[in-house]
Amino acid sequence: MTLPTLREEHPRTKGKYDLAGFVELVKLYYMYSPTLALGQVRDGDSVVVSNGGACLDKGGYCLARFDLERRTTKGNFIASGNNFKFKGIMPEKYLLFGTWKPWMIKTGPLPYFDEINHYYDPGHFNWVIMFTKLYGPCIIYREFVRKLEDVEYSRIIEKNLPDPRRAARLVLGECDLDEAISEELSDFLYETEQHGIRPIMMENLVYNRRAQKKDIGLRK
Repeated sequence: MTLPTLREEHPRTKGKYDLAGFVELVKLYYMYSPTLALGQVRDGDSVVVSNGGACLDKGGYCLARFDLERRTTKGNFIASGNNFKFKGIMPEKYLLFGTWKPWMIKTGPLPYFDEINHYYDPGHFNWVIMFTKLYGPCIIYREFVRKLEDVEYSRIIEKNLPDPRRAARLVLGECDLDEAISEELSDFLYETEQHGIRPIMMENLVYNRRAQKKDIGLRK
């Protein structure tokens, strides 16, 4: 899949990047608070990243998704490291995905928004597409769940993915303890690549927070 060029990735406004909706590689350098770390994107602009503190002892690099407010400088942690084949990618060119393991806490048959946010927090989202073991593919809204009757992956991509100019595109796959990723989610992500959409795997925030607490303890 061909990645967008630098000009396509970043429309400039008065010489600075407009980060709204983009996923960016960020170099973190300072723990500002227990939930925020300071860093820089590739043009040198300063940004803050929520849940990014644990990356400071992992080389300081992470991926962050910036929400859709104009001229935003606050990003949400997506994954740690700098071994990604891009440094920034526009909203229309990616979706975010994660796995839902049996040990993750949910109070109903499927997780609610706040339960999802406990493990993954990419910023504002209106709904989540989830591939489940029992119900098949479903859409989780804030107030209700809808089972998808048409399970053809190409139609789900074309008709059920959110508008990336309005909200994050978030996909979850329910999987067993010994599964890295479910077969259904893997097949779906392959299909998204055929549509020119890059799947980006989110790092579980529970592991990230544990590392961050340990890091804060070492710094005292």
